[in-house]
Amino acid sequence: MTAERRELQSWDAISGFLGITTRAAQEHERRHKLPVYRMPGTKGRVFAYTDELEQWKATGTSRWKVTGTSTPQAEPVSPRTHHGILGSANREVWFGVGVATLCLVAAAAAVSARYPQASKAGPPADWRLAGKVLKIVDAQGLERWSWRFDHHLPHRRDYPEVVFSDCDGDDKDDVLFVYFPVDEKTLEIPDGGAQLWCFGEDGKPLWQRKFGTAFTTPLGRTIPDARYQIRVLGRLKKPRADRGLIVAGGHRGGSLAFQVALYTSEGEQRGVYVHPGWVFSMVIVDLNSDGKEEIILGGVNGPYSEHGYGATIVVLDSSKLTGQWQGSVPKGYAPMAQGWEVGKEAAVVLIKEFAESPDNHLYCRVYDLKYGGGVLEVMVNKGDPNLPHAWFYFDRQLRLTTIQPELNFGSQLLRPLPHSASPAERSQFILKSLGNVKYLRNKFVTVQMAIGDGAN
Repeated sequence: MTAERRELQSWDAISGFLGITTRAAQEHERRHKLPVYRMPGTKGRVFAYTDELEQWKATGTSRWKVTGTSTPQAEPVSPRTHHGILGSANREVWFGVGVATLCLVAAAAAVSARYPQASKAGPPADWRLAGKVLKIVDAQGLERWSWRFDHHLPHRRDYPEVVFSDCDGDDKDDVLFVYFPVDEKTLEIPDGGAQLWCFGEDGKPLWQRKFGTAFTTPLGRTIPDARYQIRVLGRLKKPRADRGLIVAGGHRGGSLAFQVALYTSEGEQRGVYVHPGWVFSMVIVDLNSDGKEEIILGGVNGPYSEHGYGATIVVLDSSKLTGQWQGSVPKGYAPMAQGWEVGKEAAVVLIKEFAESPDNHLYCRVYDLKYGGGVLEVMVNKGDPNLPHAWFYFDRQLRLTTIQPELNFGSQLLRPLPHSASPAERSQFILKSLGNVKYLRNKFVTVQMAIGDGAN
């Protein structure tokens, strides 16, 4: 029997339906793809459907029941351990045992400072960083395990430091952690750069890999496999035929090189794609419902930023993640890799600059991506929250349908319109004003759009 569909219109209603706290529900949306939708805008209304929530619970029961806590109960005191029961003849013996016990406890504490300890906390839902220590906690904030690294860990919530995901198929959440060490004396990044660590459900390291692949440009410049930062991190729903599952992407300081790498659940690399510009956001979805997931990247394209089309959406077929950007670039452009095969992007969309900037280094870039209900939400800004920014909405065929500028920017754009203009007229005016989009490639439409064709 199909469950009746009802719409829940707030976080309180959603968490109440699931029987968990609001914070836990929000963590599940971020970590475990809880089916929650939003109306356009940064403060758009949150809503969800009861039948989808029921289906999500049925397919992930080991992950959604996180409201209960397992607080250790005090053991009853045995009469044999009371001080009055111990005869004076036994006191010296028990004193010696006590000293030995304290020594063992001290030794165990020294070991626990480095290695994870078992915990009765619920499934992992969040993390804490303190100096060199990573702490994994459940939805209630109870510590599950901790691990001490050799270097300090900069706490940057805008980077994907942790992803909770079942990597080894045991239906328990492992922890993917971006280890980005900083020398505590010099506060500089060691030449090794970012590392990807995978911890098991019990907190023991399964593997670690240095991120970044060296290559040589057509001009003979070597781009080493060092000083990379991992910016995006996620996983496919199902492994590829070669067991490729984990997707990580990062940029290298001092260059515009950005790499997207695919790893197996054991940390073996299965493919690398090189993009000439930095990527700031990623979503992994089956965009056209063909059974194959697409890796959607949002960021900037270096060569095209010089021509007013820096903001970029790149869609990669997860089954063909390899090679390098196949779009046109200036001859010998630095991030390009000599001898690498041409990549196989499913789509490349460029968005034109839409506002003046006091700094030539500030250009439009895709800073955030969200997907839900068949709509791809693309947040475009100029790298400064005080400058104009807007949200672009695309359908499953990557056709631009709506643009919503931030309030002040929208008011400026609409000044030429009379006050009597309808909401539909205002929306169309903004779409025509900002919707200058180029499609270098788009396999999701029947008729291929030419370069320079707009979405409207």
